[in-house]
Amino acid sequence: MKSLRYALGDFAHNFHEFNEKFDTLYNHFEIIASAHADEEIDHIAEGDEVVIAFEKRIFNDAHYLFAQNVAIKLKGHFSGLNTTDDFIYFASTGNDYIDYSITMRKTMDQELFYRCFPETKELDNEFENKLNELKQLDVSKQVDYWLEQLIKNTHNTDKFIITRCLKESYHAFEALEANEYALVPELLSRIEHEANKDTLNAEAYLDLSVYVTALRFIQQLDNKDVDSLIAIINKLESCNIEDRRLKDSHEHMLVDFKKYMDYLA
Repeated sequence: MKSLRYALGDFAHNFHEFNEKFDTLYNHFEIIASAHADEEIDHIAEGDEVVIAFEKRIFNDAHYLFAQNVAIKLKGHFSGLNTTDDFIYFASTGNDYIDYSITMRKTMDQELFYRCFPETKELDNEFENKLNELKQLDVSKQVDYWLEQLIKNTHNTDKFIITRCLKESYHAFEALEANEYALVPELLSRIEHEANKDTLNAEAYLDLSVYVTALRFIQQLDNKDVDSLIAIINKLESCNIEDRRLKDSHEHMLVDFKKYMDYLA
């Protein structure tokens, strides 16, 4: 019944029905947002981390992140509405996995979150137990585990721990990032293995995309690794992509790679 009590559909609003001034402002924002929807996020502000940049990406080209930041800033203005013991507010993305695993927790303390959604505590414990179990494995086996989860088990709810525990793919990369520098040589070796192929098929490309995303969570590389990465990027630029549908994704990946290099510099 908790899920019914807090069903978002019961609290939905159509912003286009607001006053004319707001409606005009909202329409202008939609026009600007749609014009830039396919653009990459060019700038990482001073003090930002790559992890935060990844958050921006999953929040619909940063638009949901803006809404989330507004929700956080409005905290002091909600006192008039806060008349119950379980008053909650958050910026909804429309994706339950992102909402329950990330956005709700940005504006709700953990005790309140678990009181409103008690089933999530059990799921959090299951996920944490799996993370502790994985920490006992060497880095290579951890990468193998998450690779299988993110690629092969995505559509199998029983086997895909991300879905089963109401998490997001972000949490898989966050778990790998906990290995810090020990993760770098493993990822570079795997990326180079794929880059040495003359042609990348769809399966190899999916593997590569996981390795590249995981590497971008690492915030510092030594000069030797940077040199290796530059050589790998040059190889990837000359790779032939077997599936034409992946060519645009490959170009985006190379752009992201170069931005990551700029960040490291």
